[in-house]
Amino acid sequence: MVTTEPHFAEPIQNVTVPIDRNAKLSCIVDKLGGNRIAWLKSDSHTILTIHTHVITHNSRIRTSHNGLRQWNLHIDSVKEKDRGFYMCQINTSPMKHQYGYLEVVVPPDISWDETSQDVSVTEGESVSLTCKAVGYPKPTIVWRREDGQLIVLRLENKKKKKVEFVNTESLNISRVHRRHMGVYLCIASNGIPPSVSKRVRLQVNFPPIIKVPNQLVGAPLGTEVELECFVEVSPSSANYWMKDTGAVLINGSKYTVTETPTTHFRFVMRLVIRQLEFKDFGTYNCVSKNSLGEAQGSVRLRVFDMPSTSIRTEVEEGKTIDITKNRQHHTYQFTPVYQNETIYPQHSTERTEAVTISGMNQSRQGVSVGAPSVKNYHLATVLLLILYSLVMANLSLLQCI
Repeated sequence: MVTTEPHFAEPIQNVTVPIDRNAKLSCIVDKLGGNRIAWLKSDSHTILTIHTHVITHNSRIRTSHNGLRQWNLHIDSVKEKDRGFYMCQINTSPMKHQYGYLEVVVPPDISWDETSQDVSVTEGESVSLTCKAVGYPKPTIVWRREDGQLIVLRLENKKKKKVEFVNTESLNISRVHRRHMGVYLCIASNGIPPSVSKRVRLQVNFPPIIKVPNQLVGAPLGTEVELECFVEVSPSSANYWMKDTGAVLINGSKYTVTETPTTHFRFVMRLVIRQLEFKDFGTYNCVSKNSLGEAQGSVRLRVFDMPSTSIRTEVEEGKTIDITKNRQHHTYQFTPVYQNETIYPQHSTERTEAVTISGMNQSRQGVSVGAPSVKNYHLATVLLLILYSLVMANLSLLQCI
């Protein structure tokens, strides 16, 4: 059936726009004739426009039409209060109308006054980090660590659970450990870009702890040696090296003192000692102090004799043999090992070097410098004297021939 009365050709399309953007609602009418179109805000029944005229005093409201059948309501820089139903009305008798909805969405924003600032706690205490955000639709909150590490939570049954993120406004951590220390991100999102985040730093305080990887260090005279201490501490501490004489060691031509951080609460204390002398040997203490306590580690530095040089000498008639050429300050303790009548000296290292004598009686051949033995020292001395007598006897015999 063909009608000649004004009628709506299409329903009004709902519109969704972000806050502060412009919106347009369109009303399409056929056979309007001499009738007029009006736009109203449904909830307040406020008349906004009539035909081509703007009635409201709201300067953000405009109207337009294409000269044919489309009548538009424009709202510039929309606000949240603009959200709602709008009515397009034809002044027929009775009046005809239809509705369209304007949705105004708001990207998330952090409520700084209701969100945790940087927090400092003592190790073993509990802490709660809170994050609030506004936006439309209501934003969801996710907590995660900035460094990408997992968050360690303690459950009601005292078991630990590691998670990548926590989907809640409040991040509750009981019995805080130093591994919890770091920066946490509160991320708010609601599907309307952009998402926003806030950094909250969790500072965990505890007294210093020192671990010494090598408590006994050996080095030869005249060389350079490096001593190390591993420190865990928070907040930051005063750190120094001290000799067993009580003297605090500082940077100079003799010493170099450095601190190398490995994490935000771990670092390595190093002491380099140059041109070692006898007076340099002894105990060195690494000391760390902060407001919660003090810790100390000890490293004992001992003289380390360089092993002797290995020499192989052929014995000829009428010649003298040089069994070893010792480096300076080098000494050996001899202990016999009953294997091919070879003598092994006792030494502080596991390095094996040998001095061999050739051209002697095969039943008494060889003096080797090598790994320590567990034989009796006094017996070693006696056997060494016997071996020496045999060597000298053979040499005398060779000279007499």
